[in-house]
Amino acid sequence: MESFDIISLIALVLSSVSFIVTFIWNKRITKRDLQYQKAIFYIQRNFDSEGKISEYSDAFEFFGIDTEIAKANDDVTKDQIAYLILSISSMQSYCIANNISTYEHMTKNDYRQNMFSHSKTRDTWKYVRKCFSKKVTRGIDKYLFEKYPDEFKEIIYKKIDA
Repeated sequence: MESFDIISLIALVLSSVSFIVTFIWNKRITKRDLQYQKAIFYIQRNFDSEGKISEYSDAFEFFGIDTEIAKANDDVTKDQIAYLILSISSMQSYCIANNISTYEHMTKNDYRQNMFSHSKTRDTWKYVRKCFSKKVTRGIDKYLFEKYPDEFKEIIYKKIDA
């Protein structure tokens, strides 16, 4: 084999390897980009619609939340409900962007742990959880059930699979 053939063969191998690496890299970037776009979509949608929910107090009825009962039973206000809805929506967007579950986020995020360490937040969550899909609520419920089992045994499913 001549040196020209060896150089051509090496160039071919390097080109092929470079193509494969670039292809894989681009696929990863595209997947990550899609996650970010989803997160941005959710956060924008949530703030555009759910951000105004406290202005329309009757809208809580769409989720089965009676703000008068919340106030009477747990001293939870409509503004507290609205704020926690927005906060959990933001958390959901973060979880989507980073491809993690709400349970994983709750167990690793001291901001959320601090937030839910207060009984007022947990009382509010009992109403707010009606506004989210099981995909979101199960992770938070599982975390709360592990941390505060006596408080949540009546509300949360006996078997939680987040």
